[in-house]
Amino acid sequence: MKKAKDRLEIVDGLLIALKNIDAVIDLIKKSKNASEALEGLMNKFKLTKKQGQAVLETKLQQLTSLEHDKLKKEQEELKRKIEELERILADIKEVLKIITKEVNELKNKYGDTRQTYVLKRVSEISEKDLVQEKDVVVTITDKGYCKRMDTKAYKEQKRGGRGVIGSNLATGDFAKQLVICSTHDYLMFFTSRGRVLWLKAYDIPEAERYSKGKALINLLGLQDENVTNVISVKTFDDDLFMATKKGIVKKIPLMEFSKPRASGIKAMNLPEDNSDSLIGVEVLKKNQEVSLATRKGKAIRFNSDDVRETGRASYGVTGIKLEDDDEVVSLGTLNTDAILTITKNGYGKRTSVADYRKTARAGKGVINLKVSEKTGDVVATISVDDKDSIIITTAKGMVIRTSLDHIRVMGRAAQGVRIVKLQEGDYATDMIKVPEGETEVE
Repeated sequence: MKKAKDRLEIVDGLLIALKNIDAVIDLIKKSKNASEALEGLMNKFKLTKKQGQAVLETKLQQLTSLEHDKLKKEQEELKRKIEELERILADIKEVLKIITKEVNELKNKYGDTRQTYVLKRVSEISEKDLVQEKDVVVTITDKGYCKRMDTKAYKEQKRGGRGVIGSNLATGDFAKQLVICSTHDYLMFFTSRGRVLWLKAYDIPEAERYSKGKALINLLGLQDENVTNVISVKTFDDDLFMATKKGIVKKIPLMEFSKPRASGIKAMNLPEDNSDSLIGVEVLKKNQEVSLATRKGKAIRFNSDDVRETGRASYGVTGIKLEDDDEVVSLGTLNTDAILTITKNGYGKRTSVADYRKTARAGKGVINLKVSEKTGDVVATISVDDKDSIIITTAKGMVIRTSLDHIRVMGRAAQGVRIVKLQEGDYATDMIKVPEGETEVE
């Protein structure tokens, strides 16, 4: 009804304008701006504001070519439609008849057997049943504190925003890793000694942005080790891909980790002299491409099938050959059209995946970002789409959430643009992608 009445108002206005076409065009041409033209149309031809806007939004060429008979016919049809709708709304029997007809049509189109069962008594309720499933952000700090928060705690900002305080961190501590997951997901914690331990996300205490959280040593029972990587998993059907700072990569079936133990189990046989450590762990599908990015701005792209599966006790194989002063800082799975890179000083850019030549593993890689004193070293890379949003965390506990439409696509050798404004002495530490549907613009 409303749509029909709104359209009738517009058609009536266009017919008035068409009847006085020469005067209308003359008035529009002599007006200094759109506001003056609108006021003139309303005063001279007794048009409503909506009618005047419709006339102004119609190009002069289209205005002069409007067919009077066509508009007149539409006007009559709209009047008849409105009269019919008013007649139906005035008769409750007619309304119920139409509702019944439409419900029956829906029933015939979408009708199905009942998908749930009504039980006479309630069965045993697990702890998981009592926890609402929702997306949360789990934060891990360099000194081993952990907390979870609702993703909506971070509102979206434009590129270059200063962000919000994500933690009230102790002096010298900083947010090292963020994981977005469901409260019902398993979290796998990989340690500096190559062990993996498990927690349900809902077992991590919920906290406010300003809280530093709870010590992981108390949650996991760590022994002379620290957590280096955290991932979330729903099932154990895929493979796990790991990378170290020295460019070693390893692929292992997730099923190897499907039986959690309180004491943890071995995930990777790292050197005993602590000369190497895990920097990234990803869940991947068969035949999936991966990328490794280095601190000094290099990157390599290759197929994960180039790496054969090994057992939990192995070390791995070479993924990328590094210069003496370089190390791997980021492992990513490539399932989108672009790679987003962020640097220590808050600069970043998107680059098309196609710009990174696909090679075999163990190559030297190609330029990913032109590192300079202004940009600082590369901190992280992730695979992204245009519709994605990201969260960046800094050493002083600041967090900024932004959409990617503010960050343009650039070539591999570009320095990028400033994504986050950092306070004196602060620097970017990590970046993650926000799940689709969790956008909240500030």
